[in-house]
Amino acid sequence: MEAYEQLKLIRGELNVTQKEFAAKVGVPASTISNIENGSREIPKSLMRQLVEDFNINAKWLLTGEGDMFESGEKEVSESPAKIPLLGQTVSCGPGDEWQDSDTVEQYVEPLSALPSLRGRKVYAFRARGTSMVGAGIMDGDIVLFDGDRSQDPLDDIYVFALEQRVYCKLVKYDQLSGRVRIYSMHSGDIKEAELVREIDLNDPAQLEAFHPFGRVLAWMHENRIMYR
Repeated sequence: MEAYEQLKLIRGELNVTQKEFAAKVGVPASTISNIENGSREIPKSLMRQLVEDFNINAKWLLTGEGDMFESGEKEVSESPAKIPLLGQTVSCGPGDEWQDSDTVEQYVEPLSALPSLRGRKVYAFRARGTSMVGAGIMDGDIVLFDGDRSQDPLDDIYVFALEQRVYCKLVKYDQLSGRVRIYSMHSGDIKEAELVREIDLNDPAQLEAFHPFGRVLAWMHENRIMYR
């Protein structure tokens, strides 16, 4: 069985459309479509998410052998001892190109110093650029964000993808108009935040192009940790 056939089976079991499934896993709908028509492979990061978030049997996903779903309950630890620092960088400037690879550079162990992160699904990216220095995020900092995609939207700093580029910016949600406004913060005064993009979530094309990965929880400078 080819991997794209397995993805179709998973989606069928969940009874969702390609677009709905893409929203659940935080990727563009075009990625799911391309996987299912056999024009691209399933990224390792998506495979891992299917195993961790949907209880998919890893052996079945890789080989087609066994049951689709893992049997029994998985024990969930309160928080990971180490956080994977991915090779992907996330831009505080013009936007970084999205990398399908989920290569882990190293593991960071800040949770003992950050009790507020316990019980959360925490991931880390390295920031590149200086457009968020007003918020305290410097070039080269390790940014920790909450990877739980079921979060309610808040006005805060987020890691997100927009048109296949990855950013770390201040995001403000206007629930009444259905618009999202994205800001850079070159100074510490939030009133001076620079509006760099406005997205209309009522427009299907703009909605599909915008993918929040999670709200920023903390970031690490050399020799110190800042958290919110």
